[in-house]
Amino acid sequence: VGLGGQKRSLLPPSRRQRSIPRPPRAARVVLCGFASHRLKMINVVGRPPLDAAGVRLCTFEHVLCDTSSMPCDWLPCHTEELRRDAMVNGTVPITLENLGQIRRDPCCSAENFVLDSCDDAARELESAFGAEGGAVVCDLTTVDEGRDVDGLARVAARLGESVAVCFGASLPAADVARGSEDEMRVALERQLVVGVDVATDVARNFAAGAPAAPRAAFVGPLRPALDEGTIPILYDGHPDIPYIRAAAAAASRQGAPVVVVLPGYEGAQLRKCVRAVIELADAPAWVFRVARLDDQHHTGDLGDLLELAPNVLVVADGWYRPCDQGPRPPSKYLLSHYIAAQDRIVVAAGVRYRTQLRRYGGAGYGAGLIAVRDATDRDINFAAAAPSLAWYRPPKKRPADVVELQCSRCGRSFEVRRGHHYGKFDFVYCGRGCLDAHRDAGFDASEVTGPTASAQGV
Repeated sequence: VGLGGQKRSLLPPSRRQRSIPRPPRAARVVLCGFASHRLKMINVVGRPPLDAAGVRLCTFEHVLCDTSSMPCDWLPCHTEELRRDAMVNGTVPITLENLGQIRRDPCCSAENFVLDSCDDAARELESAFGAEGGAVVCDLTTVDEGRDVDGLARVAARLGESVAVCFGASLPAADVARGSEDEMRVALERQLVVGVDVATDVARNFAAGAPAAPRAAFVGPLRPALDEGTIPILYDGHPDIPYIRAAAAAASRQGAPVVVVLPGYEGAQLRKCVRAVIELADAPAWVFRVARLDDQHHTGDLGDLLELAPNVLVVADGWYRPCDQGPRPPSKYLLSHYIAAQDRIVVAAGVRYRTQLRRYGGAGYGAGLIAVRDATDRDINFAAAAPSLAWYRPPKKRPADVVELQCSRCGRSFEVRRGHHYGKFDFVYCGRGCLDAHRDAGFDASEVTGPTASAQGV
């Protein structure tokens, strides 16, 4: 309010011009969830598939990973100053004395890029999402980045009932380089349907009804080399084309989404990359993870991506950290007015290394959720978004095995489901009548005209 009693806008003129009316409360959704209105179940680790109607929150993060040998240009929070060395090659150990230095420059410590503690992961996830009453955390770690399904199972065993974890189907780079498109599709689809084997001691902690081999919930993440300078971006002979097509084919056959990580481009270049991918192959849903959301990546860019297709969803992550030298994240005003009305945008924390965890002084996995809640004055309509997360179509139920037995008393053959028949002692009966008659006779062996149960392998 100005000195004369008139209200004045606190926004700069450029933002005043592009402001839009605040969306009604009923139109808001959980920004850490996304919509795909086809499927009903979600595969999670260590538990039976979740009913999507009971899931209130979803986010995409790295839970367990080792990216100490990966190019740091994939890290969405890093600016050009931190990407010049191209690799994480620092040797500074994580100690209390070095914590401030590592938080300012995460790349000075290769140890910082190893998330391998199941206890830390469970504690951080429970702290961030335990009160949400139904959260799914999708681990964005690929095989080459140290995807650890055994570790995720140990994390799941330490979590409460309100938080679950899942992972994506991915292949190592060596298999992608030498495999055909059909071979890659089969391998990815196997992780969606059959699952990934885990150690015996890990499987003992699974909940009742959980698959012995945890199944992937999505395909990816894919990290195609998309060069904005090439025309077209996915030119004939591009090395990533077979893998993208194989991933889309596997996802289409099983009804799973495909997650793609995009380079740190802006505006039109980002739109070109997304268009090139979705025009290459069809998938039930495309989830694109974009670089750090800030004033250089205007929030309107996300809306442009959503307009490309109704099955496109966006994960925007990377919030202000001590290591960032570039622009600050979008203001609460922009979050509330430009993003809150979009039901296909996930605002994540972008956790990739240890100093982002609360234990090491970071904001933790809940940074994106907290930012959105603060921006919208905590009036997001959670109930309206609860049934919108529906990804995965479970495999068809296999018919029960039918076996043929002979009644021990009358000798008649009959078919039953395995384990479903009348029996007493070493006798098997075709029905309740033979059982009662033999019981009334004191189970006299002279009345037995058919084979015993043990003789039939029962």
